[in-house]
Amino acid sequence: MWLEIKVRRLTSAFSLAELSDVTNVLLY
Repeated sequence: MWLEIKVRRLTSAFSLAELSDVTNVLLY
């Protein structure tokens, strides 16, 4: 259970980082 939660948090963090990178590329 804990592993699944950690994996979900990691994936959500990665998706957020990818979104921020995309917005940075679009802004600059």
